[in-house]
Amino acid sequence: MNRKYKIGLFVLLVVLFTYLVPGIFGISRIQSQLIKQVSETLNADVDIAQIRWRWGPLPHLTILKTTVTHENYTLRLPKIRVYPSWQDLLAGNVRLGRIVFLSPKISLTSSFFTNRKEGENTPFSLPLTEISLRDGTVELSPFNYGSFRIANNSLSHVNLDIGRDAEQFSISFKSTSSFADNISFKGHFFADASSYSGSCKIKKFQIANLGELISSGIKPLPSEVDFSCDVIGRSTESVQILYNGGVPAFSLQRLEKSVPFQFSKTKLLLDKSGNNFTAKIYELDLPEPEVSFAGTVSRYFPDSSPVPFYRLDLSARNIDLNGVRSRLLDLLGDEHITTTVCNVVRGGRAKSATYTFDAPVTDFANIQSMTINVDVDNANIHVPGVDLDLDRSSGPIIIK
Repeated sequence: MNRKYKIGLFVLLVVLFTYLVPGIFGISRIQSQLIKQVSETLNADVDIAQIRWRWGPLPHLTILKTTVTHENYTLRLPKIRVYPSWQDLLAGNVRLGRIVFLSPKISLTSSFFTNRKEGENTPFSLPLTEISLRDGTVELSPFNYGSFRIANNSLSHVNLDIGRDAEQFSISFKSTSSFADNISFKGHFFADASSYSGSCKIKKFQIANLGELISSGIKPLPSEVDFSCDVIGRSTESVQILYNGGVPAFSLQRLEKSVPFQFSKTKLLLDKSGNNFTAKIYELDLPEPEVSFAGTVSRYFPDSSPVPFYRLDLSARNIDLNGVRSRLLDLLGDEHITTTVCNVVRGGRAKSATYTFDAPVTDFANIQSMTINVDVDNANIHVPGVDLDLDRSSGPIIIK
């Protein structure tokens, strides 16, 4: 067989295969099976305008103008590329190998988060195929999440990749949004051990655009902050989160006056182990009033106690006593401990201070349960009992 004949035969076979493949695979049957399977799985109305077989750049099915309608969400999928398993497809079975969603639009109603029907909250499982999403949009309707009211928000330029390898899968996510200029996340999940790890970075996060607290003395204030989070855990029993960056501005109002807070720099480690919780504060800077915090706050259950204990071991430096005293009186001026401490420390500055407490929450009302050490520097101090006022004093004082 000469070369020209071989080439001609090859071209003929390719042409015939190109025209016969859709018939061999039964495109119309695949379309009806997909609609049925997706409808039954999601309990939703599914409409697929057309399915075509494409050869380039790799052989795949192109699904055009798909709409999935559910009472909790609507999916508008202009184009989906499905790369099937050749072996299963030739055997007449529809098994997805890789799916790419191009410019999808996802609209989530408030009921998606609040009114799930019984049986719809299925356990999390690994996806059976690789999934990619390119230039997607997500619209979020307002809803209540606990005491937080989520506003009408959106995600745009959404790019998502989910890849599976043996018993783990990886996730890569990037988008912009109405409440942050840039959101990115990368992580891994291991199904056998129910363990996971990941990192998240958010730039110019605006919590006031995201939503607000309902019936609370805490109110988000306009601000833009950058921060990152690293998380590692096993199910919900053991979780560690390292937070580094700014904290969104907020105000607290417990009495008559609202008090604003804006932490400029924060680094802390949140650690949950069973019912115990610990926050390790490496750095927490407040420019107004000027003070920098560090230390540990934890909640734990002693063997002999049915109620949790709270252990606080905090330190502060570069303290503006005038500003701190004013904030404490605005927020906790009706508390006996606050008035007692503020009656001793009248103003000035302090080089450092420490606060220790280890007892149930009810003992916060008892000053004997805590110890406050302050190294004052040019401060106004009142000595109770002897009615003595010390102006511009320096040195250590202990309140307990």
